[in-house]
Amino acid sequence: MKAAAAQTVRLTLPVIPLRLDTELAARPMLEGLLAGLFAANGETHAIGDPVDWLTHPSGYIEWHIVLHKFYHAPGLVQAFAETGDARYVALFERHVRSWIAAVEPGFIAADVTGRRIQNWVMALSLYTALP
Repeated sequence: MKAAAAQTVRLTLPVIPLRLDTELAARPMLEGLLAGLFAANGETHAIGDPVDWLTHPSGYIEWHIVLHKFYHAPGLVQAFAETGDARYVALFERHVRSWIAAVEPGFIAADVTGRRIQNWVMALSLYTALP
C-alpha cells in the first residue's frame, strides 16, 4: 500500500469591505486611544494600557458597550496603513490580547460579541492585505 502524498492547500482569503465608524475610528479618537483615553457618547475616560476591560468608569452602560464593540479596531489598522506608525497596530494587538485574557465568554450581550468579532475581522482583513 502506498502512503497518500501530502498536499498543500492554499486558501485565498476574501477581502472584507472596510467600513470605518466615522466617529470611533476617526484620527482624533485614535490619538486619544494612544494616550489611554476612550471617548464615546459624549464622555471621555481613561482606560489605561493595558485596558481594565471589566471596569466601567461611566454611569452610562452604553459607553462601556461601545468600548467592547471595538469600533476603533479597523481605524487603528487603517491609521497604520496610512502613516506607517506602528503604534496604531501595536495598540490594536494589545487591546485584542488583553481583552481575550480578561473577559469571560458571554460578557455583556451576544450582539456586542457579534459587533466585536465583525470589527476584529475587518481589522485583521485590512492588516493581512497590507503590502
